[in-house]
Amino acid sequence: MDHSLQKAAQRKAGIAARRALSAARSAADAALCRRIAALHCFQNARTLLAYAAFGGEADLSALLAEAVQQGKTVAYPICGAGFTLTAAVPGPDGWEVG
Repeated sequence: MDHSLQKAAQRKAGIAARRALSAARSAADAALCRRIAALHCFQNARTLLAYAAFGGEADLSALLAEAVQQGKTVAYPICGAGFTLTAAVPGPDGWEVG
């Protein structure tokens, strides 16, 4: 099997394994959020670059909501034309559809 096929198979297996953990996932997500919130670098940060969980990724939404309540700016990476990467901050009403 060539490298790209092997990598794709590993990624697919990893995603399937994460999704299979749904019973324990919410507890693990909460524990991860608590652990990050306790970090000195998080407590002192004014701006965070984060991600919105997708496809079984760790859900940090509780942590990010707390960060916003603390007055921190939470930005998310946005891929643009030609695979350019910028950061965007949602407005007070969240993201615009589309």
